[in-house]
Amino acid sequence: MVSAARRIGSIKQKKKTRIVLEGLRGEENIAALCHREGVSESLYYSWSKDFMEAGKKRLASDTVRQSTSNIDVMPVRHNSKIRY
Repeated sequence: MVSAARRIGSIKQKKKTRIVLEGLRGEENIAALCHREGVSESLYYSWSKDFMEAGKKRLASDTVRQSTSNIDVMPVRHNSKIRY
């Protein structure tokens, strides 16, 4: 079972992500977006900076993500009857 604090944190994170993505789309100026969402512009820019840094780190990462799937990948066998 997920704790209430974790659920609230997840909702807060989703809201922050949504607000930052709306700002990046540029369909509305940042001041109006922040006013509508009830957050300060400085907080928005802090979230935006964190969002971009996390994205850069993820894209620059040399580690390969582990599969989240339970599906086993079957090896491909060579077909000797195929002519090239």
